[in-house]
Amino acid sequence: MTGGLARQPPEARTAAAYAAHRMLWWAREGDVLVLPTLPDDALADYITGLTGTPRA
Repeated sequence: MTGGLARQPPEARTAAAYAAHRMLWWAREGDVLVLPTLPDDALADYITGLTGTPRA
C-alpha cells in the first residue's frame, strides 16, 4: 500500500495497517484476507456481524 514500509516511520506503518483493516467490509464467505496486523476483535466482530460474513 505504501511502497517501502521499512523506510516509513512506525506511525505510518500503523496507519497503513489500520487502513488495510477496512478490507474486512468487502470480505465475503470463502475469501482469504491477508492483513499486515490482526484487526481488533471488537472491530472484526462488528463488521462481520453487520455483513453476515463468518470470521473464520
